[in-house]
Amino acid sequence: KLKYDVMNILCYPATVAAIYFGYPPIIKRCWLGVNAFLQGLWQNLAFHRVAESENLNQAFGVETVALMFAVLVGMWLLLGLLRLCELWCFKWKL
Repeated sequence: KLKYDVMNILCYPATVAAIYFGYPPIIKRCWLGVNAFLQGLWQNLAFHRVAESENLNQAFGVETVALMFAVLVGMWLLLGLLRLCELWCFKWKL
């Protein structure tokens, strides 16, 4: 229980550091790739031609949408780290 209490608190700054240092090289590039894929998919599925000015990046700005994506990735990473901490301490008993 003591090990879990210590490791649980360390998950939060580890997540913040991973998102802060991984944002430009990893998360932003991933978002641009996912965004291009989704725009191509939407243009193939749409019944009418989609104007380029109607996309999400131009409505909010590329940086804002990439930051929202980074927040979602950060929440997913935090949940994963907390679950790994629980497994490490209680199930695997390492």
